[in-house]
Amino acid sequence: MPEAGRTVFGMDTIHPKPLAVRWTAQRSLEVTIPNDALVGKQEIAFADITISYKYIPDDPVERACLKKWYSQPTDEQVRRMLSPNENLKVFVAKCRAEGGPH
Repeated sequence: MPEAGRTVFGMDTIHPKPLAVRWTAQRSLEVTIPNDALVGKQEIAFADITISYKYIPDDPVERACLKKWYSQPTDEQVRRMLSPNENLKVFVAKCRAEGGPH
């Protein structure tokens, strides 16, 4: 019996991004997520259901750079002189140019 109230997928709700969920087979669920969404928990199974994730557009380097950005202390993000949105764009561009996070 599945555990009641168990979280199998978590995504930032401060700036919600649209996502889609669809059954691909009787026991297979596919979650489509924007590439730049701040995603937390992503289980690949729940009870007897398999869960897969699809990113639109699929850019693993950008996702890794964004994860690195969000893991930084807030004061490090704020210290930059541009607007928060511009800081993020500059950070991701620099991270991508360096080949992704190390």
